[in-house]
Amino acid sequence: SPPAFAEGGVFFQRNNGSDSQIFRLDPLTGETVWKSPYNAQWMRHLAPVAADGTVWVAGGYNGGLYGYRAETGAQLFFKELEMEDSWTPAYDSGRIFTLVSGNFREHDPGTGEIRWSLNLGEGAFPAYSFLNTKTPVLSEGKAFFHFGSKFYAVDLANRSVVWTVPGQFQGLPAVANGLVFVREAGGVAALSAQTGQRRGDYTHNFSSLPGMVSSDWTRSDQPIVTDNMLIVSAGSQTVVFDLVTRLARQ
Repeated sequence: SPPAFAEGGVFFQRNNGSDSQIFRLDPLTGETVWKSPYNAQWMRHLAPVAADGTVWVAGGYNGGLYGYRAETGAQLFFKELEMEDSWTPAYDSGRIFTLVSGNFREHDPGTGEIRWSLNLGEGAFPAYSFLNTKTPVLSEGKAFFHFGSKFYAVDLANRSVVWTVPGQFQGLPAVANGLVFVREAGGVAALSAQTGQRRGDYTHNFSSLPGMVSSDWTRSDQPIVTDNMLIVSAGSQTVVFDLVTRLARQ
């Protein structure tokens, strides 16, 4: 998996079927502080999540959520979930969430038990499921993600869907300045974080970029939002938009 730096350590997963481990490395020396086993098939992983003395990762032979002590690597729990590839939990202010096979859930961070859940009602693997958000993005008291034919905003206090927007969206969204930026065919949509109303589109003739093929835009990469720019990857190319004018700078 990609690494994660938190809790004074560097954490990553090594998936090798029945011989899989999660590692903690010393960030200064690269030495292994601990490694702990987890059960898995040959799945791909996103980066672990570490906070509050705990590390959470995806794993399990048939899918699930693991928790480990960040200091020692001792396993705290395993909670079986559905089998799905390339996801990781989301954390905010002592709360841990998963989005797996059309089920958005909050878990007890110490035991993994499900506190509440929402079934999105589109089946475990709807059309274009390979483009789904694999990890919800948490901001402003909401979880933002797309699944199947819709983009969702979930109110974490009221435990309910507050708005949806239909469309074929792709990958991880980014939230900044009250807007949600999410990839779609031909560009990036800017949606109001409060209402879902479309506030603008960042479009470009991506097929004209050197070396581009059609699959390069069908990716899960998260847009990067700065004070004045929106940066989007497209295969081996990077496109930079002016955040205000929505025109491509390069």
